[in-house]
Amino acid sequence: MEQVSICILMKPTSCMSQPLLLEGKARFLDEHKLGTMKSFSEVDKHVKKDNDLVDKVHEAEKAIDSLLDSINQKIEILQNDSDDESPDGDDNAAVADNAHSSSLAQQNEKEKNNDQKNDPFDLDVKQFLNTPNTSGHSYNHITEIKIDELACELTMIDKQMLLEIKPDELLHNAWLKSNKYTKAKHVSMRLHFYEKISNLVATCVVHEEAIEERVKTVNMFIMVADKCRIFQNFNSMRAVVDGLLSQPVLSLDETWKIVKSIHKTKNRIFKKLMGLCGLPYYAAVAKAVINPPYIRFFRYYLTSVSAAQRKITSKSANPATSKEVDNDAKDKLLDKTVRSSLHEQQEAVNLYKFRSNFGVREYLINTRCKSNEENCKIAHQKEPNIKNRP
Repeated sequence: MEQVSICILMKPTSCMSQPLLLEGKARFLDEHKLGTMKSFSEVDKHVKKDNDLVDKVHEAEKAIDSLLDSINQKIEILQNDSDDESPDGDDNAAVADNAHSSSLAQQNEKEKNNDQKNDPFDLDVKQFLNTPNTSGHSYNHITEIKIDELACELTMIDKQMLLEIKPDELLHNAWLKSNKYTKAKHVSMRLHFYEKISNLVATCVVHEEAIEERVKTVNMFIMVADKCRIFQNFNSMRAVVDGLLSQPVLSLDETWKIVKSIHKTKNRIFKKLMGLCGLPYYAAVAKAVINPPYIRFFRYYLTSVSAAQRKITSKSANPATSKEVDNDAKDKLLDKTVRSSLHEQQEAVNLYKFRSNFGVREYLINTRCKSNEENCKIAHQKEPNIKNRP
């Protein structure tokens, strides 16, 4: 009885589930087959597209090859024609080189003419300082010059200019008159060269492309100014410092950050040099007078000469005699005062015995400097995230 009941229980269930199972299998197979067919059809489509693309690439490569062949053939034909028409190819190349050189020479001459138009006095200064470079050594960049050589040559140029000044050029403030280039020629030359050196310093710094090179150039000029201080050449020291304190150089904030943070010794020296531009300058000069040679800062020297003359001309009476001082006596006293002051400075500067480096002089004289406005624009391009200081 047990077995029968089991069979009865199992049989109906199996008989009922079999058609459902078969139907599910068939449905599964159909769906799988359909999905597989769909996936294969999509793959076929992609393969066809890839094949079409490959065919197009091959066709393009063939077209490019044929085009290059035709171009090469034309080039060969043109070369053959040029060889037949002009057998003297080297001569033509030489003519072209000569034409290029002449165009460069014309451009340089044009620049010189423009410089003369902008500052005709610059040519006189160059002619006065120009000395044939017998050393055979020339410089293309400021950093090629040694610090000692540059400071020595600046001092020797100052010496040459000072020794040429005549007392008449200092009388009655002749260097401030409209005819200063004729009445006070050598004084004007000296003032002009001072401005040139300051401008040269600014130009050399801002024209460096890499910030590392700008830092290097700034540090070099700091040491040149300090060497001039050691030589007691306060004029060239101040000219270099003024160049470093110019607006284009001061606006290079990133450059100065590196100088202040990494090159701390140079920064301390520069602060000391800036201090000598104020009241400590007079104490340094007083010390230098006892131990020559020395060169005063020329603008301060002219100010003192002008003050002495003003004091003499303002005298209305002689305290000893209570009589009016006549103009002849004033002129004699003026002449004596100016001659004495100039003689003292020329005697001191004449003690410098450095050997001139004409290669350095040639660089200082002939290097073309940019104006302050041009240097400001260049500085802004090099370090654009700056705020130009007034």
